[in-house]
Amino acid sequence: MEPVIVEERCIGLDPLSRSTMKLFVQDILHLQPAICPTLKNAVMHIFKGHVVNRVEIMGIIVRADKRAKRHCYAVDDGTGVIQCTYWKNSQNDILKDMEHSDLPRSLQIKLAQLQAGLEEKEEGFNIGDLILVRGGIKTYNNCPEIDVLDHRILEGISWGRKGSAVHIFGLKLHSKFYLV
Repeated sequence: MEPVIVEERCIGLDPLSRSTMKLFVQDILHLQPAICPTLKNAVMHIFKGHVVNRVEIMGIIVRADKRAKRHCYAVDDGTGVIQCTYWKNSQNDILKDMEHSDLPRSLQIKLAQLQAGLEEKEEGFNIGDLILVRGGIKTYNNCPEIDVLDHRILEGISWGRKGSAVHIFGLKLHSKFYLV
């Protein structure tokens, strides 16, 4: 697909260019790439005439791969499947290396809770979990994927089965689950 040329002055004027857009996977897979001649390293995509940098999707994990530096998982929202990559950062290592003995007891407790939350977030997910993903769009091997900034498992959502496919909020999800 041929990239669309976007003027630099038009990028900052669109309020959607700075916000997270809720999109279906099908829409993400059909985004038009965009380039700006004055911004050399800007990665942009166009959706219905608006510049898209960050997206939010919700779906079921159909493939999970846990590595030392990253978690890769595929999310199916009923319109398609997209690869999501969560890179582990060193924030958790920085918190572990900090000296906590000189802090007040209340701050030590809060820091321990924060550390436990980060460890839980890096544990990964199971196939079949309902997940909400926010992140930037990047292209790898000519396929769009989401570079995850934030993700969380949604619990307590009522969803039922109709036949062999799962229906969530009126979306029919694919019945094939891929194992790694």
